[in-house]
Amino acid sequence: MSCRTEATVDHNYRFCPDPAPVVADRLRALLRARLLDEITGEPIEVDARLRTDVHGAHVHRVAGGNVGLVGQPARLFPALASTAVQLDLMVEAIGYLPRTLAGTLGPLPGFPAAFAPLELGDVDLHRRAVSVRGRCVQRASLAPAAVSGATVRVDGVWFTFPPPNVSPAMLMQPPNLVHLTPGFYAQRDAATASVQRRDLLPVAGQDKRLLVPASLGSRRLRLSDRIGLAAGMPLRIDAADPGHIEDIVIDALDVTFSDDQPAWLTLAHPLACTHIDGALCMASVPQAAGTGNDLARDAIAGDECAFLASLTAIAEGITVEVSDGVTPPEYHQAQLYETLSDANGYFRLPPVARAAMVLIHAEHGALSPPGDFSFAPDYRLADNRIAITFP
Repeated sequence: MSCRTEATVDHNYRFCPDPAPVVADRLRALLRARLLDEITGEPIEVDARLRTDVHGAHVHRVAGGNVGLVGQPARLFPALASTAVQLDLMVEAIGYLPRTLAGTLGPLPGFPAAFAPLELGDVDLHRRAVSVRGRCVQRASLAPAAVSGATVRVDGVWFTFPPPNVSPAMLMQPPNLVHLTPGFYAQRDAATASVQRRDLLPVAGQDKRLLVPASLGSRRLRLSDRIGLAAGMPLRIDAADPGHIEDIVIDALDVTFSDDQPAWLTLAHPLACTHIDGALCMASVPQAAGTGNDLARDAIAGDECAFLASLTAIAEGITVEVSDGVTPPEYHQAQLYETLSDANGYFRLPPVARAAMVLIHAEHGALSPPGDFSFAPDYRLADNRIAITFP
């Protein structure tokens, strides 16, 4: 402690201030990141909900998409000089998929006299998928005629908007994209993950029922029995409801009682849908895998659009397996970005995500084709509509 004398007109004061706290005993940033829109590259300015599981730390957000955790490191992590700690920050922004930012802080030599936060840098948030639908018509005086049976497909894609001084055609990517239902269950890296056809054959005579409702995000199921089930086997959940079917690998089974009794099981991935009690569940056996197609872009949990290096052996309505050889595989229903207009000319493409623009192509064997055109989905709208006019 350093003391000094402060003199006034009438009195002298002995002033002995407390020493300044060490760096790590002050309120500091523990984790820092900047949230960007994946398509535009601009900072996220919409409302965002931040959460953390780090006890004693507080979430913080400032302008420019900057977010982080704050706290007093010396009090929260007294052993940081020799022991690393895990930090996490959950981000939920309107119009974007939720994302968990995580990393390891420390060990930090010289702590608590020295401290540096965990820097995650720029983090891209992925837009939620939006619907794209419309109608094909043909010019016929003042009343356009509906065109049925027209093929409408995506023939190219742009990940970001082309700069004004660059021809869009130079930056267009091939249309090697496929819609997955449901979306990715886990984060997948393009360097290691691939997508291939993998049919699942349900086991006959071993139907089961869900005894307790299972909510979105849950990994625990209560089934009527566990006959024929084993860890590592895919389980088809809600098999009688096409809009809610999920095929998820079983991670563990409760074997306390005999296999014909109700049992709890744990799934390898959290559910993407809510399933009511009584839902039909079926064990299934994976068939031979098709040719693998590497991911062309990293994916996070919830992404419905998979960008691949190729579409070898990928067809409409098949079951595909996503695997990286480490994380348990995922199974999804695949849809191609190609469809036919109905009797009234209406069509609907699979939901689109992670694309700044797509090139739309339409054709009909009996008509002259309209010109291809680029379409930029408005991710503020859940439903995007376009019109295609044949000459």
